Amino acid sequence: MDINPGQSAGRWAYKETAWLTEGHRQPLYCGAFNHIAHQLGDLLATVGGNRATIYKCQAGGEMSVLQAFCDANTSEEFYTCAWSLDTDSGAPLLLLAGKNGQLLVVDAGTGVLETCLEGHGSAINDIAVHPGSPQFAATASRDHSVRLWNIHTRCCVLLFQGDGGHHNEVLTLSWRPGPDSMLLSAGMDNFIKVWSLAQHLETLAASDEWRAGHASSFPTALVTSPHFSTERAHWNYVDCVRWLGDLVLSKSVDDCILLWSPDTSTAQHAADGDVQLELQLEGCANVWWMRFALDYWCTTLAVGTSTGQVLLFDPHSQQSQPKARLKPLRAAKTDRAPLVRQTAVSYDGGIVVACHDDGSLTRWDRVSVSSMQHLQQQQQQQQQQQRWPDSGSDSQPCSSSGEDVR
Repeated sequence: MDINPGQSAGRWAYKETAWLTEGHRQPLYCGAFNHIAHQLGDLLATVGGNRATIYKCQAGGEMSVLQAFCDANTSEEFYTCAWSLDTDSGAPLLLLAGKNGQLLVVDAGTGVLETCLEGHGSAINDIAVHPGSPQFAATASRDHSVRLWNIHTRCCVLLFQGDGGHHNEVLTLSWRPGPDSMLLSAGMDNFIKVWSLAQHLETLAASDEWRAGHASSFPTALVTSPHFSTERAHWNYVDCVRWLGDLVLSKSVDDCILLWSPDTSTAQHAADGDVQLELQLEGCANVWWMRFALDYWCTTLAVGTSTGQVLLFDPHSQQSQPKARLKPLRAAKTDRAPLVRQTAVSYDGGIVVACHDDGSLTRWDRVSVSSMQHLQQQQQQQQQQQRWPDSGSDSQPCSSSGEDVR
């Protein structure tokens, strides 16, 4: 794996540069930077209620709204979003899904709904776009199944369900980059499963040749047996999983993220000896749907807390403690901000965004350690001046507030 040259091995320093509240004020269950089209890596998508918003994250903390998509069904509540692209034109696409169980494909440039794919019997909890073949997107559902779609030809290619599948809500998905096309899934049955597409390459190829609008439906293949399955990694719901090379990062409702190696040679991982690192979290116990995120290079891991903070880790190091703790400035007095449902990390790890439970988001930008120390000194001086103001001064301490995006 290539190493991102932008993140230093020493202390990490980030400065809060923006916070805003979306007009719907519903929980922001998901936020995602565009890692598919790297030239558009400054685009951030968020979802809350029946609305999806696309921001351009500019230098200095400016966040410009480029598009806002509202579903025609006001009862829809989006839980997840993911970036893809049109394999013909290269145009960026935003995939949306949630309560109503439909996978929506939206043209990110125009805000126009291109496709609505149906098949799940209940809500969709997560979307994972194949990193090498962005026409393929997997969805995890409350109906206990995972579906693989070809969004270009508008068909369901594979259905992962059956005796070897999940037996409760599927909450989270992750693709392993590379030719082997391994799909990771986990959910409320405590199981983490690895699905291989090696035996279904002909079906995938056939889906690329399928003509949208064909009189008959595409012959979706049923996949009942995973390549690997275990319920021993965690004792409760598994709400977030990600590949890290051949290793797995997984999180449950306890205060830790595990980095471990699945033993796919036995189809059932050993009870001992495979956990390589345990990242120690704070304020995450007994709360589910608090998902972590990685930058494109997988060198910066960000996870939110119930007190509104964000913890940053280097998953490649052997350090179990955070490299940095990011606290919203608006929580300075109360020591709390709204719970963070999802984090988003930019392509190079230079920007970290927290998506909060009250419809707000907070942005931090990476700075040099010396710049951060200078900023902290300035803040301390300002605090002292506010406590003991000059009797001859007419100035009053100013309070900042976030922008209300409507």
